[in-house]
Amino acid sequence: MLSRIAQAAVSALIPVFIVLFLLICSLFYPGVLDMDSTGIMLEHKYGYVTWHSVVLSYFWGLLQRVWVGPPLLFLLVQLTFLISIFLIVLRGIDGSTRRQMAALLIVLHPLTLAALAYLGKDTIAAVLMAAACAAILWIPAFHRNFRRNFRWLAFGAAISFLVLAACVRTDVLFSAAPLAAGASYLAFDLHQHRLRIRLLVGLAVWVLIGVLSLGLSETMTRLLNAERQYPIQVTLTFDLAGIAAHGGSVRLPDWHGRRNVDTQTLLDLYSPVDTNPMFWATHRTPVPLTKSRQDMEQLVGAWREAVLANPIAYLRHRADFVQNLLGINPQPQYFLISWHTVHGLDNPDQFHARFMRSRFLVLVESCFLALYRTPLLRPWLFTLILVAALVFAISRRSPHRTWIVAVSLSGLIQVAVMSFAAASAILRYLFWADMSAIILATVLLIGWRTRQSATP
Repeated sequence: MLSRIAQAAVSALIPVFIVLFLLICSLFYPGVLDMDSTGIMLEHKYGYVTWHSVVLSYFWGLLQRVWVGPPLLFLLVQLTFLISIFLIVLRGIDGSTRRQMAALLIVLHPLTLAALAYLGKDTIAAVLMAAACAAILWIPAFHRNFRRNFRWLAFGAAISFLVLAACVRTDVLFSAAPLAAGASYLAFDLHQHRLRIRLLVGLAVWVLIGVLSLGLSETMTRLLNAERQYPIQVTLTFDLAGIAAHGGSVRLPDWHGRRNVDTQTLLDLYSPVDTNPMFWATHRTPVPLTKSRQDMEQLVGAWREAVLANPIAYLRHRADFVQNLLGINPQPQYFLISWHTVHGLDNPDQFHARFMRSRFLVLVESCFLALYRTPLLRPWLFTLILVAALVFAISRRSPHRTWIVAVSLSGLIQVAVMSFAAASAILRYLFWADMSAIILATVLLIGWRTRQSATP
């Protein structure tokens, strides 16, 4: 049973989170979708492809048997995130007033609202990572003998959330590594063991997460007979164009030549901010995409050859891209998301998506564009917060130091991975890194609990 302090905290927090849930639903219901999200939503009707997560597409299709369109998934995402923040704030911060302040600052931060409004795989993966962090934070609360079963329940929940997040976005698997290590360290009580043992156990748990997530994705791909596509080709072609733009020599695969694409074509369409003109241009012939495994092998070979032959050009190209991804450049980047919502989904027999731009969403987009001109929405600021939280946790002893280190490293790893894996400077690619920075900054600034005896 909860202590009186914990019961008072729960009683104080529940009304706050109910109000926050109703506020988000009133503003953004049934969710803001772009072309990617709409494609995922409709795959259960028109066939599955591996360009996006097959697991997410299938799950969304199951939800639409109950409620057609995005509403049910939207509500599930909001509830999962709010419950996760509720558990983090309840575990981490003393005093009901401080808890309420922390909850408001985390949930009502403009970037958090943008992420929760957008119903896409970036948001869903970030919410699942937040749920894993909440479960990990509660593991030490169950170290007493009569609570040990709950400790393993929290550990299992954390691993399950990380597996699902990696299924939704494969690159999240790298960000899951420090969280897997932190969860295993706390669950197996490894503080008295050597560093080598800690690393081996953490590595084993992380490998398990990778095997489960990749195995589940591959199994669903085969069971659903999903068409295999290769989204990595966008990044590889983007890098070839960037190397050429910075004076490097590149050799394009043969199938590019057969489709009338040469180096000059890439240079004409290249931008260090956005790849849409390169692949989905409407005013000129874009660079073709392939579904052939043999063509992909040629493209990977051409990319490897170009990077090894022109490492300086490659790094300069990626440095230009990172400046846009982190918002270091003063000009607005390829922005957050497309502020659209989907209508016309009430009749499953005449299922169609019609993009509407309401006056409210136009106003919201204008507000976010104005905020982006300030550091409030610039990813470089969130990256600095993650670094500061990591330094703070390493330099000071705290009951939750392991958790702070794991969460900050997870966010920083996502920034590093996206710096080399992304092909467009879209803020939603860093939703998890930014969310983790907001969570850490809020709980550290308002006051992290230092008395273990006060833990609910």
